[in-house]
Amino acid sequence: MKKLAIINDKLLKTIEFLAALLLASIAVMILIQVISRALRIGLQWPDEMSRFAYVALVFLGNVVAVSRKKNITITVILDYLPNVIRKVFDVLIDILTLIFGGFAIKGSLMLMTSATGVHANSLVWFQLNYLYGLVFLCLIFMCIESFINIAVDVMPQREEEHL
Repeated sequence: MKKLAIINDKLLKTIEFLAALLLASIAVMILIQVISRALRIGLQWPDEMSRFAYVALVFLGNVVAVSRKKNITITVILDYLPNVIRKVFDVLIDILTLIFGGFAIKGSLMLMTSATGVHANSLVWFQLNYLYGLVFLCLIFMCIESFINIAVDVMPQREEEHL
């Protein structure tokens, strides 16, 4: 179980690094777009590429949010419940995340197949399948993180893990 946790931590660190690179690239692309508009040079690719990078950033960030149990939830009532009941709701939220992930994975597969050969307007080399493939992978990682969360919540913890 410890080796699996180490692999998961390395995966999450890699995703966080990629997300940071995407955020920096979005800033650079927006800066290029602003400068090109000020110089009256019509560049379309920075706008389109920054949009694609933002979509990728959202889905990569979602994997990290699910892993840390920081996905959007309204906890007004949950905050006042005992820990045992709170864990039940945590497991329920992760199960619902898995169900959503299953439908979203199916949808991303359908998008990948229907967008075969479709290119971005200003980026002829960029097929939309690349973006949908990344969304597909992120959704799979999201489901894996939900499984891990359920396993951690359901398995009894040993005394040495509490220390």
